[in-house]
Amino acid sequence: MDAIKKYLQTFFEHIHIYDYFLIAWLTVLFLLFLVLAIKFHSKPIVAVFLILFSFAIIFIGPFIGSFYLHNKYLYSNETTISIQKKLDFSKALLITGSIKNNGTENIKGCYIHTRVFKPYDGIIEESLSYIKPIKRSTINFDNNISLKEIKNFRILIEPFNYTKDFNISVWSECYGFKKSSKEKK
Repeated sequence: MDAIKKYLQTFFEHIHIYDYFLIAWLTVLFLLFLVLAIKFHSKPIVAVFLILFSFAIIFIGPFIGSFYLHNKYLYSNETTISIQKKLDFSKALLITGSIKNNGTENIKGCYIHTRVFKPYDGIIEESLSYIKPIKRSTINFDNNISLKEIKNFRILIEPFNYTKDFNISVWSECYGFKKSSKEKK
């Protein structure tokens, strides 16, 4: 439940002008499918399908559309791991990597998500291991990243007591802020 709350909070804190256009476009689609459902009222199966589809558009569409708009277009980035090391004298895991801004806008900051999970040969076991990792971590990386610029990051996961083989997955969700009237001066 906290993950959903954090996702919604992040969504509304970093809303972009293109998000407003997306929501307006989805609202028009919602109304269009509702009008079509009314038009096909003599065919109840088609009308119910159109009504369900229109509500899916209005409730799910903004989140999926915003995800692709932000992560694939505006703030597209490339996150790579350069060093992963289990520290000897403390029970910690050190991950060093970099973020490259491949998007169309400058990045104000990123949430860098890390998951440490067990390696498996089977697809089902690996998927379950990825869903329930050994450790997970999210840090807020508050650094400006200009277009095509690369910034380094460092993550320390502690306590880390796992002694067997493990895999690491790192990805980032980046955002930018709109300038307020005070910042423009």
